[in-house]
Amino acid sequence: MALASDKGYPADACALEPTQVLLVQKNGILALLRRQPELALRMLGSMSSHLRVLVGQLEDLTLKDVETRLAHWLVKRCPNPQSEQAARIELAMTKRVLAR
Repeated sequence: MALASDKGYPADACALEPTQVLLVQKNGILALLRRQPELALRMLGSMSSHLRVLVGQLEDLTLKDVETRLAHWLVKRCPNPQSEQAARIELAMTKRVLAR
């Protein structure tokens, strides 16, 4: 979004552990996209996929209750959801972060 607008990026983030950050200059990326339009098309495809995921998350948050969302989250992380064997799923985050 920050590439296609003069308004800047509409969100921020806070690292939960030591992190390296890469600053990508807007002018350099735009020049590259002008030289290689195929790259721009691939970026659009990637952004469309990301948007699809975000719409799914929005639907989950607005249309499903907490129990259903938690069950879905657990099933997605289960190694073999069809198995009758017990599975152990360890949280890689705090419960507070998961609840968001």
